[in-house]
Amino acid sequence: MGEISAGSIMLFGYLSMALLVGVFIRSQFKIFQRYLIPGSIIAGFILLVIGPGFLGLVGAPAGEDADFVVFNLITVIFIIIGLRGWPAEQGKKKGILKTTAVITILLSFQLVVGIVFTFFVVLLINPGLFRGFGSMLMLGQGFDPAIAGYFGGYLEQQLGFTGGRSIAFAFSSFGFLVAYLFGLGYIIGAKKWGFIPTISGEGSVSVQSGITDSGEDKKIAGLLTTHGQAVETFSVHLAVIGFAVLVLYGLLKVLALVMVHNFSAGMVIVTETLFNFNYIFALLIGLAIRRVLRLLKIDYLINRDILDRLLGVAVDFMIVAAIAAIPLVITLANLWETLLLSLGGAGLTLLGVNLVLGRVCRERNIGREAALFGFLTGTISSSIALIRVLDPDLEDPFIRDLAYAGGLSFIVALPLFFFMNFPVFGGLSYLAAAAGLAALYGGLLFCGWYFLIFRKGRV
Repeated sequence: MGEISAGSIMLFGYLSMALLVGVFIRSQFKIFQRYLIPGSIIAGFILLVIGPGFLGLVGAPAGEDADFVVFNLITVIFIIIGLRGWPAEQGKKKGILKTTAVITILLSFQLVVGIVFTFFVVLLINPGLFRGFGSMLMLGQGFDPAIAGYFGGYLEQQLGFTGGRSIAFAFSSFGFLVAYLFGLGYIIGAKKWGFIPTISGEGSVSVQSGITDSGEDKKIAGLLTTHGQAVETFSVHLAVIGFAVLVLYGLLKVLALVMVHNFSAGMVIVTETLFNFNYIFALLIGLAIRRVLRLLKIDYLINRDILDRLLGVAVDFMIVAAIAAIPLVITLANLWETLLLSLGGAGLTLLGVNLVLGRVCRERNIGREAALFGFLTGTISSSIALIRVLDPDLEDPFIRDLAYAGGLSFIVALPLFFFMNFPVFGGLSYLAAAAGLAALYGGLLFCGWYFLIFRKGRV
């Protein structure tokens, strides 16, 4: 227990150190100020570079330790978002359905890109390339490392895909990197070319440097809703969040035990996937507690401004840990194919996000486009990091829609898992058939969304 506690304290210390350095760098260098790059993102890349995964200058805990921090902070973030709620709920269902359709359409697009890439490599360069190689783009970037590792391991053990599990993790690693690098590049380019409106007070010294000047008026952090002689207001807010975390993990544990003990062994991967969508349940529990507090007429104890501050703290440390946790691993098996498809596929995914969300949906919002791209190449953590660049308080309900859509799109995308297995059973004709089926499915989803939701509701 002592080692675990010491490791947790050291991890907090390293994250804090990096965050302080990141804030200092933001305050001193104009390039970061001009494009409003948060100190937490700078800190994350600093810790990634100097950590054990690259230069090894500091022994900062990484890997599972950092992933554990990210997992729990994402839970806290969405509990707070649920506790805050939104002023208006109009268009919520249509927004979720739209986001679900867009995510699944782009997952279909990723599968098509991967299969077409494999088709031409097999035809022109490397006839021995495993026919299911192309599905790694969708699995490793579009979904998450757990799902990618499961399918990569299965293809390796059962169908002879040499290095399948390692290749799947390599796609996930590249996905996390490009989520931040391409996503930030997209925001910087959009700002440079005037596609992002100027935020209030952008030219002030405090906004540019990130530090409020000593003589400048300070914004109130929140209102005290309890008397300090009895209990600190921050303690009450943290206690509500902690209670929500306890309820969430208790429910997930019971659900996992029921699924594993009463269903087939294949339910293990389903259970693991369920835990990866913990943020959906966290959001629901936060909303439920908010409603209970209202029914009991004690919701005045929860102050929105204080929740905003706690949310900001959780997001800052989550971003640093998420970037520092990126595994800088690569396998020599199919090295150039992995590099080319990872980078090219990510670039095409970004183009697809721009076309589908920005052009077809007629919703030109750079923050939402960057967040959606982060989700389709990384996870919800990269989405939060990217949208926060332009929405510091996470007020945009798109993050709520993205959370719900993340789970729904996994269900809607189930046929894609069937299509991606076609190529491993035959020659080039099977590759062409799989690409055609994935494209057809994506097209049907688009038509269903466009004619049943968009044209009727104009969302």
